[in-house]
Amino acid sequence: VEKICDLHFAGDSDGAAAHAERLIALNQKISGKLGVAGVKCASDLLGYRGGHVRSPLTMPAPESAGEVAAALREFSFF
Repeated sequence: VEKICDLHFAGDSDGAAAHAERLIALNQKISGKLGVAGVKCASDLLGYRGGHVRSPLTMPAPESAGEVAAALREFSFF
C-alpha cells in the first residue's frame, strides 16, 4: 500500500493503479480462496504474526499453505 501512495504522490497514477491491480489479484488468489486463514498464513510466511484463526474456522492444510507461498512468490513478495 505504501508503494501505491508513493507512486500516486509522485504523479504516477498509472503506476499506482497497476500496483493496486497486482495487490487485488494477489488478494483474490489468497483470501478469495482461503479467506481469513489464507491471509494469516501469508502473514506468517512473510515474517509477521498471522497466528491461528478462531473457531469455527480452521487453518489451511499444508498443501494450501504451499499455494499461498507460490502466490507470494508469483507476485514477488519473496
